Amino acid sequence: MVVGAALAVLPMQYEHGLNARHLVESGYAVEVERNDEDSGEEIARKLRILMVEEEGEEVRKKARKGKEIFGSKKLQEECITELVKNLWQRCKMSGKSI
Repeated sequence: MVVGAALAVLPMQYEHGLNARHLVESGYAVEVERNDEDSGEEIARKLRILMVEEEGEEVRKKARKGKEIFGSKKLQEECITELVKNLWQRCKMSGKSI
């Protein structure tokens, strides 16, 4: 997402399914459905969609736009700074020391 590339997601275990679903619903990815018989063909089909077919154009556009957010070092630094401030405030309010 940092480089603006659309994703093909293949959830395997644990929270992968939730993360994959979120990326697909957000428009950044297509999901490769698991099927032991023809998984290679399914992966190739989804990659074709992502890379060249018209059906994947919206995902590619969304991924390129996402680069502005996820690839912004300035925005990441601002988010981390805000997180640290909030954690520091909560720590001071609870009376706990670091």
